[in-house]
Amino acid sequence: MSNPVSSRQDLEPDLKDLLYVIEMRFGPVESHILDKILSLSEPSIINRLILVAANCNSIKTLEEEIQGGDLFKIAGRRYDPLSGE
Repeated sequence: MSNPVSSRQDLEPDLKDLLYVIEMRFGPVESHILDKILSLSEPSIINRLILVAANCNSIKTLEEEIQGGDLFKIAGRRYDPLSGE
């Protein structure tokens, strides 16, 4: 398990990457999603969400993951960007 990063500045590049991927895939980031993302403090969770955002097929799936989805599994149709939900 990774330790939270002590400096918010250290997290900034990964948070920007996550927000960029979400915006490119799904359009403008809604405020409730932005608030949740900006509250993240563990690099491993942020990096996992970058992968999820790049591969999930709907904003709904991404929101579920941000709320605390399955932390070990990124597989199945939910994570196929070419499948419809």
